[in-house]
Amino acid sequence: MTLMVDLAGLVANALADAGMVTYTAAADIYPALIEADKAILLVRPDVNTETKIVECVAGTRQSIAAADLRLIDVKCNLHTDSTERSDVRRMKPQNLPRNWRTKTQVDEIEGYLFDDRDPKIFETFPPIKAGRKLRVVTSVPFAAYGTIGGSTESKLPQPYDVAKVEWALYRCFSRDNSPLASRAITHLQVFQSLLGIKEIRDAKASPKAGHQET
Repeated sequence: MTLMVDLAGLVANALADAGMVTYTAAADIYPALIEADKAILLVRPDVNTETKIVECVAGTRQSIAAADLRLIDVKCNLHTDSTERSDVRRMKPQNLPRNWRTKTQVDEIEGYLFDDRDPKIFETFPPIKAGRKLRVVTSVPFAAYGTIGGSTESKLPQPYDVAKVEWALYRCFSRDNSPLASRAITHLQVFQSLLGIKEIRDAKASPKAGHQET
């Protein structure tokens, strides 16, 4: 991981080159870099994940922990001692039998259904008995940085450094009374391009959006 002080240096140099020297101190730049982590996580939720166990309620509708951001995957059924049983696959509702939600509850599911528009909820097929366990992967918030020093590393992998710097420049150029505020939109556009935000939006807007995988 790249040091936060080095990322702040890149931002400060870009600001200074543009003639904006008011906010080149690291203490002024760190909040924008921290905000970049959150902005990137919203677009790429798989950059910070944890594997967890969900203890199911009876039926089909299940949820992840309230503190988690969204479901990434359901991996497998678990024994009562939490050792792994059979794998689970993502399914399409149109491939399931009619009235599948009213089927007999089982100890072990075949698959799950998930709609990106309701990111903390998933459904099991067949309906599952109460207390049965599943291993899932969820997107989670980053831990707080605390006091940032010379050895503090970025929470994001190195491939995201450029996007993180672009977001910080966008935020710095957007500050009140900045004489170079018009540059902010350019850096926001670069940030969006690096993360493929347009492609993600287009995919969600397509007729296939929200469909499940087999």
